[in-house]
Amino acid sequence: MCARRTGRLHMCLHCVYVGCYGREHKHLEEHAMATGHFMMLDIAHRTVLCLRCHDYVYDPGFERVARRER
Repeated sequence: MCARRTGRLHMCLHCVYVGCYGREHKHLEEHAMATGHFMMLDIAHRTVLCLRCHDYVYDPGFERVARRER
């Protein structure tokens, strides 16, 4: 995990890994390449990040659950 938190924290949806994601942080990408785990959850925003396409994935069902839980 990052010593300085300038990126947003994400957790891996496949295992217990947590790391920062941002311009200067490569921890999530390194984890994805080493493990093949490409789906991450932005902890603060509750959105799913795909590290294969480096974009957030929006699913109507997931969005409904996230809204209900907020």
